[in-house]
Amino acid sequence: MMRQSMVRTLKYSLAASLILAAAPAVSFATPYASNISIDPTTKAVTFILNQPSTTLKYSINGGTPVTLDGTTVGTKTFNLGSLANKFSIIADNTDAAGYSVPIGGQLAIANSGLTQPVNASGFNQIGSDTNTLNMFNSPRGVAVSNNPNAANFGTTYVSNSASGGTTRTTGKGIYAIHADGTDAYGYGDTAQNPNTQDGITAWTDSSSNSPFRLTVGPTGDVVAANYASASANVYYMSPNLQTAHYLLTGINGTAPTTDVGNGDGTVQPAHQYHGSIEGVAVEGSLGQGNLVIHTLDEQLTSAHVSGNTADNHDNRYSIWKYSIGGTANVDTPNSDPDAGSPFGFTGKPTLEASPGNFGDFFTGGIVEDMDRGADGKLYYMQSRSAGGEPGIVVTDPSGTKLFDSLTASRTLLANPTANDILTTLRGMAVSPDQKWLAAITNINAVVAIPLISGIPDLANMLVVDTTNHTGSARDIGFDAADNIVYVSSGQGLLRTLALGGHTTTTLTYDPSLVAGSQFGFALSTGSVGLAGDYNGDGKVDAADYVTWRNGGSPNPNSPADYNTWRANFGNHNGSGSGLGGSAAVPEPASLALLAFGLVAVLGNRRSR
Repeated sequence: MMRQSMVRTLKYSLAASLILAAAPAVSFATPYASNISIDPTTKAVTFILNQPSTTLKYSINGGTPVTLDGTTVGTKTFNLGSLANKFSIIADNTDAAGYSVPIGGQLAIANSGLTQPVNASGFNQIGSDTNTLNMFNSPRGVAVSNNPNAANFGTTYVSNSASGGTTRTTGKGIYAIHADGTDAYGYGDTAQNPNTQDGITAWTDSSSNSPFRLTVGPTGDVVAANYASASANVYYMSPNLQTAHYLLTGINGTAPTTDVGNGDGTVQPAHQYHGSIEGVAVEGSLGQGNLVIHTLDEQLTSAHVSGNTADNHDNRYSIWKYSIGGTANVDTPNSDPDAGSPFGFTGKPTLEASPGNFGDFFTGGIVEDMDRGADGKLYYMQSRSAGGEPGIVVTDPSGTKLFDSLTASRTLLANPTANDILTTLRGMAVSPDQKWLAAITNINAVVAIPLISGIPDLANMLVVDTTNHTGSARDIGFDAADNIVYVSSGQGLLRTLALGGHTTTTLTYDPSLVAGSQFGFALSTGSVGLAGDYNGDGKVDAADYVTWRNGGSPNPNSPADYNTWRANFGNHNGSGSGLGGSAAVPEPASLALLAFGLVAVLGNRRSR
């Protein structure tokens, strides 16, 4: 009977797989409530749902949850009895596909840009390429507002460096899109290029690297790194993109071709303490008077900052920290004759980390990126084609190296001369909960690496084939619900990819708390961990088949969950499943015997 039952189950799996293959795909993200507002007159709570949700509910003062329509995206609303009411909004969803869910098999090197085949995960796109607001002719940066206390929570910002386009004509500047794919501020196709404190628009040059990568600060302010030599700086903008400040004194990033210039490895003015900026991370805000920025600088050296040519000339491509403070420190005219601009912070930065292998400037520069984790760890990325240098480096806040992907690759491959697996990277980001690191290769493959205590778990990385390998990927980021956003000039698109698996997002509001901390956000998942380990014992074996057969997997008795178990059979925590090498899946007869034995053992345990 057992064998007959299992054969029927396997037949069901095959039949269901054929049915699913013929069915139209339905895309779901990790749904969450964004852009929350409370009308003080009507007491109406309004929010935007980014994607359909299996269930969508709200609760007032901890009371019985009330169901809202979660089948559609867009604006949702409910009413409070009093402005003193607490409330929560819960979106619970299960999605069999996503970047965290293996699909079986590996993505070939030719389609990933990596040096090894890596286990493939699901391409589950949120939104549509036909939405014209997702079309950009020259995108360079992307970031999402991830603090629920910011009015623009969930809004995605895209920098575009040149005018042009076919279906849609875009300009040079910044765009803003709501989480449901609608126009955030009604600017349409018009790029925002606000005036800075000196009355000049932020981006006046013709460089394709201006504006460059973006980040969004904790109060919702938008910060742009400018990588162009002629206008290098860091630009700080209001959430609606109507006001701007350049933060650092001096607007240029001229790079030397040899280690000459000022005798300190640069040709920057003596009191300009920055070069061309490739990436930026933010703490605090100008408005609160506690702004701190961390920059990845192409030219700046320790010798230039100290004024002592005996100090390090060759630590370009380092990460620097500027403790700026408030608006007065960037908007008060300075009198320095060689500062290069009338405004901007004149203080010296502190060297945080020099994680790269390259000191001397390389003609044309090196494509790099940086991010800062919630615990202060610094993440550094460089794009190398051969893999003889690390593509990803992680340091603690003091700059001590904790991880590099070249060493990790050689350990994983058990080959002391192997190349780094992570090659041709063009952008990198760390999720707000610091559970994932995402990177994008030049041919638009998205690499998803779990983080364990902030350190990349290279053995269990996955890669998503975004199906268009035209090249020129540009930047990548996360929203608050760990959905991935990326931009590619080769694809000419902004895209969002779902996390996948079972997710629950909870947005909370407590008016008794201090302003700026009244809203909270939490994401819980059932997908982060070992794929196919349905009983949670840290390994994928026949016991997980029994759990699947008995309806205990995320999608009970589904072919997708069976295939996930099958693709990961033999893996265990730290087993290196990202590169395959799993044990052979037992034949049906063996499975029947194993399952029968497990059922008997479990039955005996229960009877005792």
